[in-house]
Amino acid sequence: MHGQEETSGLYLSHPLLSGSPEAIILVSHKLRVLDANPEGLLFLHVKETAEFGFSLSDCLPELATTIGGWLGYFQESASSQPLQFDYLRRDENSSDSYRIRIIPADGGKAAESDKRKYYVAALKQNYLTSHATASTASLEKITSALPAVLYVFDLQEGKNTFLNHRFEEIMGWNRKNGEINNRYFEENLHPDDARRFPEWLQRWDRAKDGEVYNLQYRLKDTSGRYHWFQTYDTVLSRSVDGRVKEIAGSAFEIDELKEARQELEREKSRLQAIAAKAPVSIMEVDSQGSILYLNRLQFNTGYEMKDIIGYSLFDFVSPQYHLKLEETLERAFRGEEINLEVQGPTQDGRSRWILLRFARIDYSTPGRTDGYHLLVLGEEISQRKEMMERLEALSARAESANRSKTEFFVGLSHDIRTPMNSILGIADLLLRSELNDDQREMAEILRDSSEALLGLLERTLQLSRVELGLLDAARMRRCHLADLVRKCISLFSTEARSRGLALDYSLDPGLPESVICFESGLMQIMVNLLGNAIKYTPSGAVNLRIRPTKDDEVGRATGASEKDLQYLTLEVSDTGPGISPQDLPHVFKLFYQGQEARKMGEGGIGLSGCRRIAEDAGGTIDIISPYPAGGESGTLARLVFPYQKQSESDRPTPFRGRSFDGFRILLVEDNEINQLVARRMLAHLGISAECT
Repeated sequence: MHGQEETSGLYLSHPLLSGSPEAIILVSHKLRVLDANPEGLLFLHVKETAEFGFSLSDCLPELATTIGGWLGYFQESASSQPLQFDYLRRDENSSDSYRIRIIPADGGKAAESDKRKYYVAALKQNYLTSHATASTASLEKITSALPAVLYVFDLQEGKNTFLNHRFEEIMGWNRKNGEINNRYFEENLHPDDARRFPEWLQRWDRAKDGEVYNLQYRLKDTSGRYHWFQTYDTVLSRSVDGRVKEIAGSAFEIDELKEARQELEREKSRLQAIAAKAPVSIMEVDSQGSILYLNRLQFNTGYEMKDIIGYSLFDFVSPQYHLKLEETLERAFRGEEINLEVQGPTQDGRSRWILLRFARIDYSTPGRTDGYHLLVLGEEISQRKEMMERLEALSARAESANRSKTEFFVGLSHDIRTPMNSILGIADLLLRSELNDDQREMAEILRDSSEALLGLLERTLQLSRVELGLLDAARMRRCHLADLVRKCISLFSTEARSRGLALDYSLDPGLPESVICFESGLMQIMVNLLGNAIKYTPSGAVNLRIRPTKDDEVGRATGASEKDLQYLTLEVSDTGPGISPQDLPHVFKLFYQGQEARKMGEGGIGLSGCRRIAEDAGGTIDIISPYPAGGESGTLARLVFPYQKQSESDRPTPFRGRSFDGFRILLVEDNEINQLVARRMLAHLGISAECT
């Protein structure tokens, strides 16, 4: 067949088209029939021998009028999207319903409208319905394994024409529940989303072919639970009047994504609230030192947020600290957590002390380090710095005053010892003279009282020396441990008996009889610990024990590094009420008195002084209460004290029995009383003394 107008170059009688159940007709812009397949000729009711080029309106005038209107749409819009509509063809004895499609033969790209050609395809509805059912079944099988809901929605009929099984899996819906139509969406959309449903429908009035439109909404399933969906829709077909008829789309359930985002938003809001109320500045700084984030304006510097974000951290630190800041940033980027105190200028020219804390945060992927930033916490410490400076000044003044007091007391103690030695010497001389019983008793009282007062002065002087750091190796002297213990026990035996207490002691045979140690310090601590134990034990027993020190106890002593030192452990235990948990951590503090001490209203050098003496000597002291462990009462005071073994050269040479008759000495003493006492005492030894 040959027509009067130029054909398309596609022979519709081709075997691939000749067997098609669809009538396909090629027409010109003037609706001249240029070609047709066999089904097309039957649709037109023309013979195969007819010459092409005849007008479509000669065969189907009503259809030609409709198609002519649509060709004008194609010419104006230059659209290449197919159009479809339903057409009812009436003959004398019957009528058939067809689905008509119009498709630009050249893709709508012909430059001149009078050269454009169009395919008109017509398919009977009964054939379409039967084959659509089969196609739908095949499509459902293909799409059943996909995670998305796939659908075709007819906007003009207001219902789905295709829906895969994924929708049923998620929503519990099946065909027995009814159609998925506009009413279904109105009833099952979340109320907040239902208000936007008309707007969603209206957007298709302006929709363009080929564009994808997305939407998020919540849809209620058959159990009443809402599911979040993300949809992607596009135009599938239009009706004869150009309106969108069908849309094709996919929908993904995003419940987990929504929950994750909501949780992320909640966490973000929580962190923002914390950061907004944090008492410090929180900054994020990149590798160049630029400030990327600041939680809020923390310091009264006069700067606004816009003056800080994006600027360098160095801009807010005084120049004299830039080198330290640069070093700190380098160390922080290597992974160190580091603090730095700097001064920062304010807009009015003043400066403030700032404490900056740096920690690295990692945004990088494995094997890369370009994602490192720094978390910087800033805290103003101007007031703290000022207070510390004042405290240091006050501490220096207090230390100076305390040292002056101690120096004064040391001098005073020495001055007091001079007359006390004279009194003690006179008492000894009196006791060597002929005295009656009353006189001897009074002389003994005078001597004992003088010795007690002199001992008190010696211990006080010893504490003053500790405070001044004046103790040295000269304090080490020979000490007979058994004599020292018996002397201490004798001091408290009368008081213990009067209180009904058993006062016992034990000396481990593994210890040497005589040692070289800080005797006066050991004596003073022993007296203090025994005195405390007896004072605060209403009934029961007080026990003193001296034993060799265990290895684990030696390691805690401050003088353990000295190889020539050995250690003894002195323990004083009692059956008293013990020390309360509230008082126990404070017993070694200066001037501290626990509940029991306040009741007694008494005090001495206290455990603070004992600890100072012990540590100065290279030992340690601890208090354990309750004792034994697990009980409710009792106290154990444990002292670890250093000593040296006495060598043969250290042993004194006895002079008892030697005669000093005829000896003459020169006595250097400026105190006349002391001169008198010394001459009298030396005379008892047969020594003649001259004073200068």
